[in-house]
Amino acid sequence: PVNRINVTEIGDRAEESLMLTGDENIVAINFSINWKINSPELYLFQIAQQEEMIEQIGESAMREVVGSSAFEPITTGDRTGVETRVQALMQQTLNAYRS
Repeated sequence: PVNRINVTEIGDRAEESLMLTGDENIVAINFSINWKINSPELYLFQIAQQEEMIEQIGESAMREVVGSSAFEPITTGDRTGVETRVQALMQQTLNAYRS
């Protein structure tokens, strides 16, 4: 279903949610990825285990953004900035995979 918004939850397990910030603090982050299928043929035929791939790319992108950020902005109010950077990084990675 290409018109449906899919939701992937990340952070339910401790190994997913614990991340190291750029200033070497540990933060637990739970987040959701809202996504939809833009190109059904690429979604179906370009990658295997699509939902698992979305989860892995999302977790990787979040770890990269958190790892390059200080603890204070992440926990006090730069959610929009983090969200924007993660979204851009995920889209760039998905485009590179032609998915």
